[in-house]
Amino acid sequence: MKFKILIIILLLLGCSKSGDGTRPAPINIDRTHACATCGMIVVDQTGPKAEILYDKDKMAAFCSLSDMFIFYLQPDRPINIRAIYAQELSDDAKTPATWIDGESAYYVYGKEIIGHMGMTLIPFKDESKAKDYAAKNKGNITRIDRVTLSMIGLNE
Repeated sequence: MKFKILIIILLLLGCSKSGDGTRPAPINIDRTHACATCGMIVVDQTGPKAEILYDKDKMAAFCSLSDMFIFYLQPDRPINIRAIYAQELSDDAKTPATWIDGESAYYVYGKEIIGHMGMTLIPFKDESKAKDYAAKNKGNITRIDRVTLSMIGLNE
């Protein structure tokens, strides 16, 4: 009986999202991080950044949300994603961007939402801020499970 309980516990631990059931914290991006999609140094680019944490200790950094979604929407992306983080820009240029949960974020997109790599998405933690930004920039709001490549100007 004890052996069966041990097997069940081990199976449950093996199925948890990050091995120990906790969500890993975002990783500070610095000059050593190149964009996993385009290869540019992430911190040298303007606009919100993103990162995907997967496996036990791997991270893919992105210099834009468009690059993150190009990576994320590929059929060969890592299947063991532990966390997705995106930067929500502050209201003033002096305050640094903050990492938010990319899986629960509200994303604003549209033909007038342009980043350094072309059309992009802008992440927001709060739906009300996303609605305000979308209204001011002729944008639309979506969630991560509804993002398509056409939202960043690419063919499907």
